[in-house]
Amino acid sequence: MKLNKLFLGLLGMAAMTFSACSSDDDKYEWATVSGDQVYFSQDLPEVQEISKSASSFTVPVLRVDASKAITVNLVSEKPENSVFTIPTSVSFEAGQKEALVNVTYNPDDVVYGNYEDLTIALADSLQGTAYGASSYNFKAGVTAWVSMGEATYTDDLINCWWNTGNPVYKVEVEKSIIEEGMYRLVNPYGEVYPYNEPGDWDASKDYYITINAKDPNFVYVERGEIGMDWGYGMISVRSYVEYYLANDVDLETVKGSRPDLFGKLENGVITMPANSMLISMTDYKEGNWYITAANGKFQVLLPGAVITDYSAEVNVTGIFTDLAGTPYATAEVILGADATNVKAVVVPANADADAVADAVAAGDLEAIDVEETGVVNVPIAEDMTGDLQVVIVVLDANGAVRTVASSNTFEYYGGGSNPWRSLGIGTFTDNFVMPNYYADASTKTVWEPQTFEVEILENTETPGLYRLVDAYKEAGQLLDIDYESTNIEVNATNPNGVYISAQSTGLSDDGDDVSIVTNGARYLGTYTLDELIGYGYMGKLQDGVITFPNFPYKNQETGEVQFTYQGIIYFGTSGYYAGSDGSFVITLPDAAVTQSRSQAPAFINGKRMFAGQHKADFKKLRKQLVKKMKSNVKNQQPVF
Repeated sequence: MKLNKLFLGLLGMAAMTFSACSSDDDKYEWATVSGDQVYFSQDLPEVQEISKSASSFTVPVLRVDASKAITVNLVSEKPENSVFTIPTSVSFEAGQKEALVNVTYNPDDVVYGNYEDLTIALADSLQGTAYGASSYNFKAGVTAWVSMGEATYTDDLINCWWNTGNPVYKVEVEKSIIEEGMYRLVNPYGEVYPYNEPGDWDASKDYYITINAKDPNFVYVERGEIGMDWGYGMISVRSYVEYYLANDVDLETVKGSRPDLFGKLENGVITMPANSMLISMTDYKEGNWYITAANGKFQVLLPGAVITDYSAEVNVTGIFTDLAGTPYATAEVILGADATNVKAVVVPANADADAVADAVAAGDLEAIDVEETGVVNVPIAEDMTGDLQVVIVVLDANGAVRTVASSNTFEYYGGGSNPWRSLGIGTFTDNFVMPNYYADASTKTVWEPQTFEVEILENTETPGLYRLVDAYKEAGQLLDIDYESTNIEVNATNPNGVYISAQSTGLSDDGDDVSIVTNGARYLGTYTLDELIGYGYMGKLQDGVITFPNFPYKNQETGEVQFTYQGIIYFGTSGYYAGSDGSFVITLPDAAVTQSRSQAPAFINGKRMFAGQHKADFKKLRKQLVKKMKSNVKNQQPVF
């Protein structure tokens, strides 16, 4: 529309030019303007911001002819019970081209955040001019928000849909004058968002992410549109907590039942935990909300705040026994710059790390001191055998727990007998990992499911509990990605209720740990094993062969089956449907038959496939790929 108006304006100018260049015989009498020619400037603001420390503000009125003193009558429009008093006239002295309309109010009657629609107009249109406005329409009020300056914002909301990573950038932040602990980010997904291009956001008004940090230990985000549209309608976000509140669950109840969904405001830093946010798009299955912020990296660093680093990471690399016969778990520990009061202890693998940390902090559990980043030998108690872990506890100056980190699980049996015995060589067919990578990147040919030979162990103390030794070692070699020795544990203690719980494959792709879980195992804890068997969600062990059910994923709008799946594969914290052809099968050694491996196509720089339900490789050229993916959101299932 603006372009059309511009062209019409140019045509009008051309027509005027042609008239001016006509012959002297053409008679044209130019219009003359008379009268006081009073008007309102078109440059007046749409919003008049007032102050509660004042009692009036002025609106300038202009005129062209300043030859004499005049009084101009005014009319006004305002809401019923308006706090503003607008005079009925304004006077110009001779020679004066500007006069001020003095609008008065009682500051005690002004409500923060309440803006009134007002109009001031000339009572007599004959006193106006064709070259200026005869009225001024505006809003007047006092804002409830003031700018704090620029915050440093880490985005974790868009990544779950378009794999944009977690960009860090500057965003204006405001705080509420009337409610302590209320903050809002101004247009965080407008021009400042790194992957936006013109047209990706609504520039006609301001959009906010409003953060309720009234209780700094229970922070949540209020529902609101963010102003961004990547082809599926306006994007809205909200906190999981806010969803409960909107459905008439009171705040204290949510605090008591789901404290894990709240964020924190500490030392000027606002954070939200993983999977605590929801996202929706108006044109994509409207009304559905999907979990986002899966990486737990949503962060707002308020102006003037300093980030403290109490982080800790731990990885057990082996077992060491000294000359006195004392066993130790050898662990690599990485500590943040502010993690100076650190403890380490070996506990059973099924021990709750947070409970361990509380016991260490209270002095009820003995732990060793960790002085700095590096290799640490953590003693293993005499009665400690089986699956173990190392827990790192970072304490503050007052001895309170700041950070808890758990290591990978490791085994130690000491002088006891190892309950795992080898059954021999079996096979398993993988369709969770391999089909997520290109076998030939030039033709975008993906890997077919692959069958691997593996040694299979059974637990003598728990018959039916199996381990696939280094199950994904060969897969790592084929895909040319990092692999750390890891066994896959399969629970077939009930042959009609077989499952693989969520566990690492040992593969690591660009720093993302690759893990898998069968679909039925996702619901253990919510439902009993017998219930899940009845629902048909669990695998079966029959005649030495383990199979898992295949589930259809239907398009919620059309009802069409888009793909099938046996479970979920995770790259880091992002999960995707896997096992799309139902071929994930484990054959125990006694039932193993001679199988020829699938002939794999030539491997050329294998990379994860770029498809709707799979994670794309964004290590390089991330921004260009994001641009392409704006029309290719993943096949997500709604939470609500």
